[in-house]
Formats: sequence, C-alpha cells, structure tokens
Amino acid sequence: GSKDGSPPMLWVDKDVKARGDAQPPREQVTLSFVRTGRKVEFYCDGKLIGHTWSEKLDQPYYLWVGGKGIMNGSKVVER
Repeated sequence: GSKDGSPPMLWVDKDVKARGDAQPPREQVTLSFVRTGRKVEFYCDGKLIGHTWSEKLDQPYYLWVGGKGIMNGSKVVER
C-alpha cells in the first residue's frame, strides 16, 4: 500500500489482473504467488487477491512493490 491507501495489485503486461479491496491494515505485509501449471494466484497476507492465466509455462514473473516501507526478504516456492 501507499500513503494514499493503494490496495495490493497484480499487473501482467501493463494490465491490472487483480486488485485488493483496500490498503492492507498493517504496514508490513506478505505478498505471495502460487503457480499451478498456467494458473497464477496472488495473495496478500494469506488472502486471495485474484488470479491470472499465463500464456506460456516458462513465462517469467516479476514482483514490483511500491509505497512506503522496507522489503525484508522474499522467497520462491515451487509446487
């Protein structure tokens, strides 16, 4: 989120594919992606924000975080 109250969003190729209801209530949040085949789900603090379908199985994904705060770390989990 940002100072203006931005919700978490999932962007793919400059299009918003999923958007949360509101700015997360906490300053520190956990964002995660779960990929099952071509389906990619996006979560914020364990809550499903939305999903999208990839064009290719080897399509790369990038995590971009905007707003105020500090990124403490990240990890990728294959399922």
